[in-house]
Amino acid sequence: MTDGTSSDGTSDSDARVTFLNRILSGTVNSMIQYTAVSVPFVAPGCEPFVERMDKMRNEEIAQTNVLSQLINRFRGVPSTEAFPYWNIDLNYLDIRFMARFGAEHQERVIAEIEAGLAGIKSDPVAYTKVLGMLEEKRAHLLELRDIGKLPEPEPEPAPPSAAED
Repeated sequence: MTDGTSSDGTSDSDARVTFLNRILSGTVNSMIQYTAVSVPFVAPGCEPFVERMDKMRNEEIAQTNVLSQLINRFRGVPSTEAFPYWNIDLNYLDIRFMARFGAEHQERVIAEIEAGLAGIKSDPVAYTKVLGMLEEKRAHLLELRDIGKLPEPEPEPAPPSAAED
């Protein structure tokens, strides 16, 4: 609507705050963030994955700061939902599994941003910042998928042939 209200009677500002808080929730409650406290198992050769996860975690922390500022800009209060995986023991798991689980979470967050992005298009500052976050989240998704790849199993040795007996 043109008077600053949505079709459901809420203000455009309220709708923006709700959308931004959903992104904030998905970012704060991501597996990228949780990996830092879950003490993942790091198999030999996977040590660089920890550094990559830390880099993504720091980027997500920066995103939460920007989201909080945008929410305040629309006179809202930053708030998040409970950790959606509270009932699953995710501690001490292989970092590659954590990355695969994180990729699934990231796909959901990306889909939510894509679905609601049009709702903030009229505010160029918010739109540009959220669009930048979306691109960063897409890059994180690719990174998580790469970390989550398991190595190819070693081929089984051929059984000895009868001629070798």
